[in-house]
Amino acid sequence: MEHTTIDIQANKVKETVGRHVLADGFDFVMDIEKSHGSWLYDKLTNREYLDMFSMFASASVGYNHPYIVEKSAWLGKMAVNKP
Repeated sequence: MEHTTIDIQANKVKETVGRHVLADGFDFVMDIEKSHGSWLYDKLTNREYLDMFSMFASASVGYNHPYIVEKSAWLGKMAVNKP
């Protein structure tokens, strides 16, 4: 399977995504690389926000935890093969 990646400016994300899915709500573009611990990084405003919900408990160890990052290739392989 071939994947295509496109680079979208932060201020165009909601408009682009909105062409395909319902994109109402809070204007926020999460930067997964800059988010860390309990802090979300908004690429649109270049600000950090404290994540008070931990992605509704699915991110209980926070973002970019060193152990999780270290094991990400293995975790990805397991997620694909053992869903």
